[in-house]
Amino acid sequence: MYLSLRAYQRASITQLFMLQYATNQAIRERVLFCYQHTYGFKVIKQNKKFIFEAMNPAENYILNQKEPLQSILLFVRQVILDTIPEMEEKYKYKIPFYYYKGKPVCYLNILKGTDYVDLGFWDGFKLSNKRHLLKANNRKMVKSLEFKSLETINVIALQETLLEAVTYKISSVK
Repeated sequence: MYLSLRAYQRASITQLFMLQYATNQAIRERVLFCYQHTYGFKVIKQNKKFIFEAMNPAENYILNQKEPLQSILLFVRQVILDTIPEMEEKYKYKIPFYYYKGKPVCYLNILKGTDYVDLGFWDGFKLSNKRHLLKANNRKMVKSLEFKSLETINVIALQETLLEAVTYKISSVK
């Protein structure tokens, strides 16, 4: 697995400068090699600028979002993967999905025309919603948590909802 997406943000300014302005092809190739193997990113030259592309399409989706949505996506993604390490990240329907033992649990999305990150739960209508944070938004099967800023994310409630969703998946497999 590749390093976290934050490695992209920790990239050395010197390396970026060398990549952008290096006239020596050998230096440029070495810097590109370092990015690909150390940070897990492909670097593509477009219109005289270098663009980072994650080798994982789900990470690429996150990297292509504008701030502050990108930071929210990164944070929620990390909470999901830290809370349930067995969760598998896949890229389906052009968004990141999270599967537990082959069953879809949740997904991250930014709906068109909105300014928040939508963490949708596949069988959200079957979750207890004790804290009244899950919203249906005229959907029958899916309920979701909406995050407008990093400061408004209730990590405890997010973890509880994730664990409840996984527990439901485990009990429905029988």
